[in-house]
Amino acid sequence: MIEWLEDLPPSKKGIPKDLIDPEGVLREAKQLVMDHLQDNAQLAITGEAITYWPPSKKVIKPKKQYTSTGQKAPKATKGKLQKSEVVRRRRTRCKKCEPCTRSDCGECNFCKDMKKFGGSGRMKQCCKSKQCLSPVLPHNATCLMCNKADQPEPNQLMECSLCWEIIHVPCLHQKYENLNSEGVINEDI
Repeated sequence: MIEWLEDLPPSKKGIPKDLIDPEGVLREAKQLVMDHLQDNAQLAITGEAITYWPPSKKVIKPKKQYTSTGQKAPKATKGKLQKSEVVRRRRTRCKKCEPCTRSDCGECNFCKDMKKFGGSGRMKQCCKSKQCLSPVLPHNATCLMCNKADQPEPNQLMECSLCWEIIHVPCLHQKYENLNSEGVINEDI
C-alpha cells in the first residue's frame, strides 16, 4: 500500500497543505512496516493482524419522531409508534391563488436566508409573499380509520383543527355513532 502511495502523482495523493514533509511520512511508515515484518503474531494481544478499521464506538441515536403539528411524538407504551403519531403531513400549495404564482420577493427574512439570495439556507421556508391562501391536503393523505385516500369523491377527507387527524366523514360517524353534527367546516381552507 505504501508503494502504491509512492507511485501516485502529487496531484492524486491528496496531501494536506499543513503537512510539511509528506515524503518523510511515507518513509517513516515504510520503516515501521519493515521493522515489524518479522513479528510473531502469537505474541500480539489478539493473535490476529489488524487489517481493517476498528468499528466505531459511537452510539447511534434513533431519529426523533414528529407529529403532524411539528411537535415531538409521545413515546408509545407498546413499543411501537402508531401511524398517526409518526406520519408528518404538510399542507401543499394549491398553485392556483395569486401568492402561489408569484416569484420570490428577495427582501423578506426567509428570502434573505435562501441560498439563491446569498443566505445559508438554514430556515428552509418559502417567501412570505408566496404563502398560499388555501393550502390543500397532500395527495398521499389517507383516512385514519380506513387507510384509504379520496378515491370515490374528491375532497371527502377532512382534517381536524384540534388533533390534526385526517378522516372521512362517514368513518367519523362510524367511529362516533352518537355524533349529531358534521362539525364546523372551514370553507376558507
